[in-house]
Order: sequence, then structure tokens, then C-alpha cells
Amino acid sequence: MNILLMTNSMKQPDDIYSSKTDVVFFFAKEWVKAGHRVVIIHSETKFPLFYYWVPKSIASKIVGGRFSSFPSVSSRKILKREQEGVIIYRHPMFKMIPHSSYKESQYKNQIKHIQDFLAEIDFKPDVITGHWLEPQLKLIHELGCAFNAKTGFVIHGMLPDTLSEKYKEYIKELNCFFLRSQAVKELTLKSNQRSFMPNKVRVCYSGIPDEYVGSIIKRTDWKKDGLFKIIYVGRLVRYKRIDAVIEALANNLKDVNYRFDIIGEGDEKENLMKQANALGVSELVCFHGRIPRDEVQKKLHESDCFVMISENEVYGLAYLEAMAAGCVTIASIGGGMDGIIESGKNGYLSEQGNSEKLGELLNKIYSLSSTDVERIRENATETVRTFTDSRVAEKYLQDIVSD
Repeated sequence: MNILLMTNSMKQPDDIYSSKTDVVFFFAKEWVKAGHRVVIIHSETKFPLFYYWVPKSIASKIVGGRFSSFPSVSSRKILKREQEGVIIYRHPMFKMIPHSSYKESQYKNQIKHIQDFLAEIDFKPDVITGHWLEPQLKLIHELGCAFNAKTGFVIHGMLPDTLSEKYKEYIKELNCFFLRSQAVKELTLKSNQRSFMPNKVRVCYSGIPDEYVGSIIKRTDWKKDGLFKIIYVGRLVRYKRIDAVIEALANNLKDVNYRFDIIGEGDEKENLMKQANALGVSELVCFHGRIPRDEVQKKLHESDCFVMISENEVYGLAYLEAMAAGCVTIASIGGGMDGIIESGKNGYLSEQGNSEKLGELLNKIYSLSSTDVERIRENATETVRTFTDSRVAEKYLQDIVSD
């Protein structure tokens, strides 16, 4: 089967400053492993050159918004490459004003470039799907009609209330519309947005590498050498609320011997370092930056507790990786892990961004017996076995193509 996968957010080797997610590529490489031919179209936004001269921290706030960092100037260039059998074509789309919509002429040009590239590699898609609203939804609709392909679309978050009538029609004509968590799906179907949903509305989960689950070793360590090891892995951006974790530790765990490891990069790093210093916990909070994935796994396997209480987190792959590594995992109430994590059974849920509630919960977890920790770890292991890369990728594709 030929699968065309559309995105505007993807890590590229020449985009050295970006903290973008690899979620789209993870699906693509699993489909290649399953015998499919996969092409990713990366429609990166290309801004006027002067934006790239502005200091990175300012540019990210102006253009990158809440979910992403500002890209490198090299991302303005066309890029064709192959990685693990996946063909990747980056063709940027110009936008003069940040957060504005693309012009119709930009869409027409992009569609022509995509069609020309697909003809060049002799690729006629059977399935077209994509992630994030603009420009993917319109591109999927137009290309789906042109190739008579089955179509899917994944929204990361909630659809905006200001969605145009044309976009509503595009969604209604999809073979399958995906949301990123059961909680968001239920909210959507209870809202007036249900009126333009297609017949099939599903949840598109991300998975963790199959080998992480296959190599799970039962852990018996807990607060080794009397040190309570807490960890966060992810982008250092405002909505992740790492500041609330630091505040919770400083105010509520004063009598606890702990260390908080922060792995990742992002625009909030400097602010977080200043906060830790101001609260007098800079020696207990360790910033490791971005490190290789195998080193991340090593750190997770050495940690007791993983914490991420993001605001409006639709879905977090890091939670599953932490659960597989044996961390007692804390996620946000009302986020993407609702329905996956059951508080007290296979992890814990805490209020989004609430440092006081988190502090109380961390003290509770610190006081758990080894028996309680073992039970939570075993339940977490059983949960993550159903969320491997291969399983979620297969389900994603089948949800689109099945009648």
C-alpha cells in the first residue's frame, strides 16, 4: 500500500535549534516495516528572512507560539531525503504574517509541487493522512480527490470553534477523523462539533518502541541509597509547567533527600534555571539538555518517579516510556492520559499546573511501601504492552482503510 503522510512539524537534520516532535516519523517507519511504501510531505512554514535575524527567544514567542520553537533558517530550503526506508520531501510554504492563514495561491503551488514530486518517484497514494490543522487538512482534501485515495486526519488538541464552513466540509468527507485522547474525543462528540464529524471518529495514540516493552526487566529498586529520584523528559516550554514541579519540590519536599533531573531543551530553560536558583534548589535540580534516546532510557530506569503536569496536554509519549521503565508516573487530570492512567493503580493523576496538589502527591508517593510500588509498576507494565509502535501504527492505518 502507498501511504502519503502530511505534516508541518517534523525534526530535520538541518533544523538544529528546533524541538519538534518525531511523532509522524514514528508512524511512517512502522508502516515501512510492515511492507508499505511511505512518503512524508513536510510543509514547513517559511517566514520572511528578517524573522530569522531576531533573537531566538523572541522569535519563538512571536512565531513559534505555544507548541514549537522557531526553526532554523535552513528549514526554508527544499529538502529531499530518505530515512529508514521513508521518503521525506520538505517543501516550505511562505507566510508573511505569523498566525495568519496561507493564501490560496500558496495552496495551489504546494499541491502542484507535491504532485510533481510524487510523479518523479512514481508514487500514487492509496491512503493520505496528516497531522495538525494547517496546511494539512486542505492539502489532504485536495490530494485525496486528485488521487481518489482514502483519507484520514489527526488533530492534536481540540478543533477551534472558529472553524470555517469549508473546513467542516473537509472533515465530514474524511474516511476517518482522529483525536489524540479518549478524553478529547468524548468532549468533541458532546459538543456542537459532532454535527460535521465523519462516520468514523477514532483515537490515534502514539506508541513506544516494541523493544522497550520486550526488554522490560522487573525493578526491585526504590529510593536507592535513600535518594528519591524524580525526572522530567520533554520540551522545556511554558505549557509543560515544569515551573510548577520545581515549586512543588521546593515548597513541599524540604525534608526529603531528592534530585530532579530535567532532560530536554526549549525556550523556558533559562527561566527555569533562574527559578530553581531563586527557590534555593539549584543544587537539587539538574538540567541535562537534549541527550540520545538510549541515555534517556538509562536515566528513566534509574529514576523513581516521572512527573509532567502539563496544561491541556493532549497525549504524551513520555508517560508511556516512563511507565515501561518502572517509574511511578504522574500525569495531568483532564489530559491525554485520562483513561490510560488510573490514579493509584498504574500511576497517578494530578491537577494541571497545580504545584500545591502536586507537592502533596509527591509526598504521598515518597511514603509508598516497596510492595505498593511493585504493584503500581506491574500494572503500568501491563498497560504499556498495548501501546507499542507497531500496534498503534497498525490500528491507525486500519481505522482509515476499513469499511
